[in-house]
Amino acid sequence: MRKTHPVKSTIILLFVSSIIACPAAVRGNVTVKREPPVVEYKVFDPADPPKEMPVLKKGEDAVTETVFRCLVNASYKVGNRSARPGNSSATVTVAGLQLTLRLRVVIYLPKNAPEKLKAHEEGHRRVAEQIYKERAEKAAREFAAKADGGQFSGEGIDVAAATKAATQAAIEPVAKGYLKLTGDVSARVGDIYDAITAHGVNKIPEDDAIKQAFKDYEKELADNPAPAAAGPGAAD
Repeated sequence: MRKTHPVKSTIILLFVSSIIACPAAVRGNVTVKREPPVVEYKVFDPADPPKEMPVLKKGEDAVTETVFRCLVNASYKVGNRSARPGNSSATVTVAGLQLTLRLRVVIYLPKNAPEKLKAHEEGHRRVAEQIYKERAEKAAREFAAKADGGQFSGEGIDVAAATKAATQAAIEPVAKGYLKLTGDVSARVGDIYDAITAHGVNKIPEDDAIKQAFKDYEKELADNPAPAAAGPGAAD
């Protein structure tokens, strides 16, 4: 087995926001939908890999690509607006957040891949899915709660652009915070899993390696509450 490619973590901000009329800030209107993970398997010819596959480096045999997504739909009340030529401003108060969470895992394997290589790549899928199952909704609600009912400001060339900037200021930290607690964690645990298994070369069973990787991550977190992010991610 060889070291393969990083987890690919992405943020998608869905600006399908609705202006609502409300006399004061409304809190508690947060919904989170966690969709089932989508897993794809693609077998490739090492001499002619598909264009969409991450480029394998020298000595690499396979790649698992993991994409965490957070789509955010916000409802808000527009407050103060100031229209100045080329430099307008606006304030919005968030009155509701609807988050849709998605996980996509694509495992690229060469033709006639040995079972050990397949098992190792499946280990990375399992790490991502465990984090998605156990941590995703909690992380989404944690950061949505920080924005819910909050007031945010933005500037732009006109009032519409300023309002959009204010909305982005409200919801971008939600998606980025979610990704930090899911995609970045998946990346770090994947790194530890690779170290334990020597990227799938040694004989340690994948079940044991995954359990140990999570234990080592929690210990690392306890020793250093703010470890360096592994972003955008790493796994093989």
